[in-house]
Amino acid sequence: MLSPLAIQGSFKTLLDHAGPAKDLVQIVATFVVGVWAYIKFFRGRTFRPRLELGVACQIVSQGDHRYLNTSIQLKNVGLSRLILKNKTTGLLIHCSLPAEAGQEDALEVRWLPSFTFVSAFSTHEYIEGGETINETLLLEVLPVPAKAYKVVLKVTAGGITWKSKTAVVIGADEGQVCSCPARR
Repeated sequence: MLSPLAIQGSFKTLLDHAGPAKDLVQIVATFVVGVWAYIKFFRGRTFRPRLELGVACQIVSQGDHRYLNTSIQLKNVGLSRLILKNKTTGLLIHCSLPAEAGQEDALEVRWLPSFTFVSAFSTHEYIEGGETINETLLLEVLPVPAKAYKVVLKVTAGGITWKSKTAVVIGADEGQVCSCPARR
C-alpha cells in the first residue's frame, strides 16, 4: 500500500503536468472561437449586398393620352452600404408585339426586342443598410399598337444586378395595379 506522502507527491506531479495541458486547451479554444467569430461577423450573410426590389404600375387615361403610373421601391436588407450605378439603374419598358395570324390564342406574350430606358433613383448615389427608397414615375405611353407593356426595374450595385418585373395590359381594368416580386 502507498503511504499518504507518496500519494500526495504523485498528485503534485499530476498537477504540475496538468497546468501546461490546460494552457494548451485554452489557446486552441481561443483560436477556434476567433475563427468562428471572424466567419460569423465579417463573412456572414448579413454583410453581403442584399436588395429587395418592388415595382407596381397602372395605366391612367387622361383624354386621348395614356400614362404609365409606376411606383418603385428599393430596400437594402443587408447591413452594408451599396453604391448605386446610376447609368444602369432604371426602368426598362418593353412593348408587346401584335399576335401573328393564327396565334391569337397564344399563352405567352411576345415582346419587342427594343425597349425604352428611364433612369430611376438618380438622386441617390448609395443606399445604407436597412434603408428604403421609394420613387413614383409618371410616363406617357405613346400611341403604338401595343396591347401590353412589360416594366423591368433593374438595379446595379456592388457589381451585382437585381431585376423585378411586372406587366400591365391596356384596356383590361383601367387603374388596376400590377406588381411582381424581385428576382436576382
